[in-house]
Amino acid sequence: MEPCPCGSARDYGECCQPLIEGRLEAETAEALMRARYSAYVKAAVDFIIASTHTSQRGNYTAEGIRKWSRNSEWRGLTVVRTEGGGSEDKDGVVEFIARYIAKGRSHSHHEIAQFRRENGTW
Repeated sequence: MEPCPCGSARDYGECCQPLIEGRLEAETAEALMRARYSAYVKAAVDFIIASTHTSQRGNYTAEGIRKWSRNSEWRGLTVVRTEGGGSEDKDGVVEFIARYIAKGRSHSHHEIAQFRRENGTW
């Protein structure tokens, strides 16, 4: 059993891996947020780009994501709160803290992320 990096206490193969590999779609905004964090841990750049809303994709490059992902030591994800983002919702908010070490320094990325369904998927 490989614990899922997202902190769900579930096996990676039953939690985020099927989403990252495209075998399942996220049912909730929180599930997508957790899978995105796991994708950074696993350097799954294609999933990160594909799961970024089209209006935001121009802000990132695959190489930049890959470099940050591989050069960081991922230390954990805490979901602080969610609003909406359920299986029947069109929008959702996930507040989270992602902890990582980069260049020998500890960082906490605290974000209130907006999620919107696009073509029926988060």
